[in-house]
Formats: sequence, structure tokens, C-alpha cells
Amino acid sequence: MTSLRRWSLAFAVSAALVSCAGVPTASEPPAIPTSEAPANTATPVNPEGPLPIKIGIIEPLTGQMATAGVDNVDGFRLYLASIHHTVSGRTIEPEVVDSEANAETALAKAKALVESQHVSLLMGLETGSECAAVVEYANQQRLPVAITGDCGVQNLPPGRFTTRFTYAPSGEVDTAADWAAKNSFGRAILITSDDQRGIETSDAFASAFISRGGRIVQELHPPVGTADFGPYLAQMNREADVVVVWLAGTDGAPFIGQYPANGPPIVDLFGQLSQFGAKAVGMVGVSTYIDNFDSPGNRQFVKAWRATYPGSPVTNEASAGYVAGQVLDAAVKRTGGKVEDSSAFMQALYHTDVETVKGRVRLDGSHDVVQSSYVYRLAKQGSGYVNQLLQTYTNVGRDWDRTPEQLATFQFGAYKGKWVGMTKDQLGNVVTRRSLYQFFGSSEMR
Repeated sequence: MTSLRRWSLAFAVSAALVSCAGVPTASEPPAIPTSEAPANTATPVNPEGPLPIKIGIIEPLTGQMATAGVDNVDGFRLYLASIHHTVSGRTIEPEVVDSEANAETALAKAKALVESQHVSLLMGLETGSECAAVVEYANQQRLPVAITGDCGVQNLPPGRFTTRFTYAPSGEVDTAADWAAKNSFGRAILITSDDQRGIETSDAFASAFISRGGRIVQELHPPVGTADFGPYLAQMNREADVVVVWLAGTDGAPFIGQYPANGPPIVDLFGQLSQFGAKAVGMVGVSTYIDNFDSPGNRQFVKAWRATYPGSPVTNEASAGYVAGQVLDAAVKRTGGKVEDSSAFMQALYHTDVETVKGRVRLDGSHDVVQSSYVYRLAKQGSGYVNQLLQTYTNVGRDWDRTPEQLATFQFGAYKGKWVGMTKDQLGNVVTRRSLYQFFGSSEMR
């Protein structure tokens, strides 16, 4: 059953309702000042028992980004099923809406969730534009928002009511550059979608790679929705010894289907291409999740996913949705179920420190995620495929490779078309290269 078919089933059920860092800082995340705390801090009294906790989930369920959004929602629902939709004696009631990967639509539906459905938390969000719109609104409303969708843009609108549990480019992408440089790849082609996330991803990889002595020999930025990659693949620079790829939405399928058998090896950022089987064998992925991560919780998740959605790959988006459920569970328990006290609920989210299906997840002082990054190679095994773990980077967040000052001054997204021929001297001081500490026994890598 495809993700979209699964969603149509799930959407029908929910239609009766209404239907995301680096080494953590030593200091605790800042508390919300009293002057900024929400006015509504009382838990409503219901003589018939506790009211359900309404959670607004904003994901693209139609269009180019639908597969990612549907998998995220399915993963979240799968976790809720595992706890019988109940935390601290209160039923969790997800209100799922379709953002269409459009900022105006996402904002309109966020307003409806908050002002009509009275949700206690907004979750999900896939694209940079919808993230920006919804986060700004949620901060104005002083309502907690937890980015648990694939919103991998570098910077979010500032605000004390926002947390992110997915990634920023200056984390996972920097580990990919580190691994590539250390494994004899010196000349890279960048192929990333021509949108905010794609260009920021390109800038993150290029700057970290060049700082390690690598060279970018070509940049290719196909528009989102490209179906024919032939013209791009035909012009690939044959001097390259690696192709570094991130493509939005469903663009990965035609890309990997058209990629030449004699092309340079691929490093797949965010691990989206490994789901395409035979054509991706030998490809190296870098991701915050690997389906054969060896933990009881992940084994349970993978087993449940395959039983519920047979034939559907366990994608990063599916794991992100499941992790969203684990984070929500922990935060609700920390408040004793009193999520209507938004200040206490935000503090619970700030202090997230949970063993999830992708390993330990927590937040840094800027409320962005700290987690592990996995490097693996897709291999054929019997009649199927397996991700062979090559390296694990631990304690990875937005400042894993860069200082706060470097993050503040480097303009992610401003270097499109400028990387070919760029040298370390021209690049300047934009990367600290924390990973060099491995030579002194740092615990950041194992």
C-alpha cells in the first residue's frame, strides 16, 4: 500500500475531527519570562474526566511533498497506537491538516487549529517557507510549536516558543563533508534542489568540505519537480570523484533511475535515495536515522511499520513522525498532563532528553536538536537490501562544526554558483572543524 493510499484511509478516519545544535551548552535553556508567559495557564475542569489533548499536525498531504508528509503522519499515528493514544491519563487527539507545502495555506490552517480547535501544540512542517510562517504566528500567539517535520533550513524566526527535533544543515551536512574528506574524496559535484533548503544544504557541505581540503568542481541545481535529469547528468564533470545529492520531494526517484551506472559514487544527504533499492546499491547515505539501528525501541518500530504498511520503506520521515510521538509523550508526562500551562509545557519541551528510535535526542540552548548522525552504505543482502553502518557521529547539532559566531556571520543560502574554484583562503573563517578533536580523544565520534 502506498503512502498516499494509506493517507486517504487515515484522513477519512480523522475527518470527523478537523482534520523540527551541537554539543549541548552547560547552562539550562532559558525559562520564559513572566511577561512573555501565556495568559491561559489553567487546566480546564471536566467533571466527566480529563479532556483530550489536541495536537495540531501541519504536513503536506498532497502535491510534490506528499510522500514525506504522509509518512511523517503515519509514523506519529503508529507511536500513538503503541501507547493506546493516552499519556498521563489523557487521550492524545491529533488534528491533522494539509499544508500543501504552501506557506499561506499552512498559516491559514495553523490559525484555524489554534483559534477554532484550541490545540495545545503545533507539530510537523516540511518546507522552509511554511516553517517560517507558522513559527512566526505561533510565537505571536505564545503557543508551543515543535518542528518534527523535515524543515531542514538553517535559521528559524527567533522565539521562545519554538523547538526543532529534525536538523539544521550545519550539523548533519557538516558530518557528511567530514566523512567524505576523510575517505579520499577530494573533488565533488553538488546536486541540490533549487530552493531554500537545497541551496543552504549546498552551502553547508561546500564550506565544510573545502575547509578540509576538498574542491567543488561543479554545482547543479535543478528546480523542484524535475522529472528529466538527463540534461543535468549529461553535463556532469568527469573530474569529480563523488556526487553529493539532496533533492526535494519525489525528485530522488527519477534522479536515481536515470543516474548512469558508470557515474561517480554518490553521497546521499539525509538518506532519501536508499529506499530505491537496486539502483542505489553502493551509495553512501548520511542521515539521523538508520532502519537497522540496534535498539529495542527501533526494532519494535520497524516491526510495527512493516506489519502495518507492508511493502513501504521505513523512511526518515516515518521515523521523524514516530520520534515526534516519543517527544510528545515525554513532554506531556513531565507536565503531569497539564499541557494547558503553556509555560510549563515549553519548559518540558526545552528539557527533552529521550532515547528514541534514532538514538538519544535532546535540545541545545537555542532549542535546536542534538542527536547522532549515521553514515552507511546500501548493500544487497539475499533478496533484499541492508544499510551497512560505516560511522556514527554523536552529539551532532547546529554548532558541531562551527562556533556560534561563525553560525551568526556565515550566510547560508547566499553562495549559489560561487563554490567552483573556491579555496580555503578565499573561504575564510567559517568552520572550526571540531571533528579534528578526535585526535585528542574527543567523545564526539566513535
